[in-house]
Amino acid sequence: MKIILIILSLILSGMVTVTVAQVKAETVEVRGRLVEQIDDQKRGVPNIEIKVKTKKPFKTNKTGDFKFTVDYKKSDYLNISISNQGYRIVSPLEGIIELMGEQLLYQNPIIQVEILVVGDYTDSVLEEKFFEVERKVKSLERERQLHRKQINKLHEQLIQKTLAFENQRQHRKKKMNEMQRNLDSRIHQNKELQDSLKLLQIQNGKLNKRVDELTEELFYALAEKYKRQQKYYKEFSKELQDYLVKVKDLRDWLKHMDDYFLNPQAQEDFFHVVSEYEKTWLIINNKHASYEKAVDQEWDNKFALKNLQNTFRYILDDIHKNTFLGTFNDNVYRTLQDWATRKTRKGKAEKLVAKGSPIALQDFNIKINQLEKMIEETLFQLRSNL
Repeated sequence: MKIILIILSLILSGMVTVTVAQVKAETVEVRGRLVEQIDDQKRGVPNIEIKVKTKKPFKTNKTGDFKFTVDYKKSDYLNISISNQGYRIVSPLEGIIELMGEQLLYQNPIIQVEILVVGDYTDSVLEEKFFEVERKVKSLERERQLHRKQINKLHEQLIQKTLAFENQRQHRKKKMNEMQRNLDSRIHQNKELQDSLKLLQIQNGKLNKRVDELTEELFYALAEKYKRQQKYYKEFSKELQDYLVKVKDLRDWLKHMDDYFLNPQAQEDFFHVVSEYEKTWLIINNKHASYEKAVDQEWDNKFALKNLQNTFRYILDDIHKNTFLGTFNDNVYRTLQDWATRKTRKGKAEKLVAKGSPIALQDFNIKINQLEKMIEETLFQLRSNL
C-alpha cells in the first residue's frame, strides 16, 4: 500500500491576539513537507512537482520539504496541485486551501498546509473509504448549507479519522501475517496460536465494520454542528447589524432636532425612529443569553465567546442604559415628552433641546464608534472559527 501525505497544517506563526485594526500583510510564506506513508510508516518524499497558481512549478527537496511565497492580496485561497501522474489529492478537498485574507493580519505571516495524496498502489479498501468521505462532503457542499471553511474542516477531520483507523487495521494485519508465518513454519500446528489468529481475524472484521459506523456518525455529527453554527451566526450577526443601523438612525436625528418642532410629520418620524431602536434593543435584550450559550456550545472558542459577551454588554449597559436612558433621555427625550403633555412651553422646550442635543449626539458618536469596532471584531472571530 502506498499513500502520500503532503503535510501542510494551517498554522499561523507567532500566534498572538488579533484585532481588526492590525496591518494586513500582502504576502505569505507557505512551508510544507511531503511525506509518504507505507502501511503505518511515514517518510519524506523527494522530487514531487507541486503547482500553485501564479507560481512556476517547483519540487520537494531530498527530505520532502518545500517552501514558497505567494502574494495573496485579495485572494482568499490557494489552489495546490501535483503534476505527477499516478497520484491524486485527497485532502484538502480539491486541493483548495483557505487563506481568508481577513485572517492574515500579521506582518510577514508563515503558513503550513496539510495535503493528502494517494497513489496507484493505495490499498483499495482505504481508497474506497476516501472516495466515500469525499462523496459525503461534496453532497453537503452541493446543498450550500455550510461555509467553505466548514466543508474543508469536516473533510479534513473525516480523512484524519479514516487514517487513524487504517493504522489500527494495518497493525493487526501485520500481527495476523506474523502468526500465519509462525503456523506455516511448524510441522505440528499450535492450537493456542491458531486461536489467537482467529480472534484477531474476528476483531479485525469488527473493526472494519465499526470504522464505517464511526465515520458515518462523525460525518453527521460534524455536519449538524456546522449547520447550527451557520444558523446562529446568521441570526446574531443580523441582530447586531440591525441594532447598529437603528442606533445610528437615532443618533442622526439629533443633528437636526429643530425640525421636530416644525410639523406633526417630523414628530411622527422622530418617534418612529425611537420606536424602531427600542424594538431592536428588545430583541438583543431577550436573545443575548441564548446566543452566548450557543457560541459556548458550538464554537469551542472562549475568545470568540468573550468578544460576543462584551459586545452585548456594551449595547445593553453602555449604550442603552447609560446613553439612551441616561444622556439622551435627560437632555432630549424627557423635554419632548414634557412638551407633548404640555408640562413645558414650546419655546422653553426648543431651547432645552437645542442645548441638550449636542451633548447626547457626542455621547452617541463615541459609543457608536466603539460599537462598530466591537461588532466587526466579534463577527470576525466567529466567522474565522466557523
